[in-house]
Amino acid sequence: METLKEDILAILNDSKIGPMATLNGEKPYGRYMTFKNEEFTLYTTTEEDSQKVHDLQANRYVHILLGYTNKDASAPYIEYTGKLTEIKDDELKLKITNFFRTLFNSDKGNMVTLQIEPISIKYQPRNGPAKDLLF
Repeated sequence: METLKEDILAILNDSKIGPMATLNGEKPYGRYMTFKNEEFTLYTTTEEDSQKVHDLQANRYVHILLGYTNKDASAPYIEYTGKLTEIKDDELKLKITNFFRTLFNSDKGNMVTLQIEPISIKYQPRNGPAKDLLF
C-alpha cells in the first residue's frame, strides 16, 4: 500500500496540469486546470463567476486526469475522483491563493480557490493492471 501511495504522490507532485470534468446540467464538461497538492488534496483557482463554479455549486464532484504526457504515451497516470470541500485553514488558503497569483500573475476578477478532497484515485502504471486507492 505504501508503494501505491508513493507512486500516486509522485504523479501529484510532478503533474500540475490536467483536465478536470464537472457536470453541467446532465452533461459532462471538461477543461484544463492547474493544480497544487498538499499530500492527496488538490487545489486550484478560478474566477468566482466561472461556469465551473456554477457547475460545482450544483454538483460538488469532479474527475481529474494527471500524469500523462505527450512525450511518453505509456507514462503512468492517475484518475482522481474527488469532492469540492471548503478550505477551513486561513493560513493554507492564503498560501494557496498566493501560489496561484504568482503562477498566473493576474489580478483579474474575483478569484476563488477550490479545495478537492479525494474519494478514490486509480493509478495506472506503465505496465500491469490499474490499482485503486480509496479514501
